[in-house]
Parts: sequence; structure tokens; C-alpha cells
Amino acid sequence: NRGIGTEILTYLTYLAKRRGLSAFTAEVLVENKPMVHVFEKSGFDIEKRGSEGVYEMKLNFVD
Repeated sequence: NRGIGTEILTYLTYLAKRRGLSAFTAEVLVENKPMVHVFEKSGFDIEKRGSEGVYEMKLNFVD
């Protein structure tokens, strides 16, 4: 079952790869557990840092 967050992430990934990017960065509120979960189950190599209630998540594309 894919929600809107997963659909948007899939499309953004498609666009980013078409433009030659190898990663992108997202800022997610720590309490936004559903979106954090979407990123974590996406299959990306993720670098996650947190400060002041916000995660900075770098999503590296894995081919």
C-alpha cells in the first residue's frame, strides 16, 4: 500500500536522476514519523542528522 508520500518521493527521485543528481537532502520534523518511515524504507543509503527537532536526511541514490 503506497501513500502519497511514497508516490511523491518516487517521482522526485525520477526527476533528480534525470537531471544527473546522485542524492538529495530533505528536512523532516522529528515528530513526522510517517515521513521518516517513508524515507527509511525507500532503499536509499541515508545519512541522518538531527538538531532542534528536525532531521536533515541526505538520501543517496543506490543503483
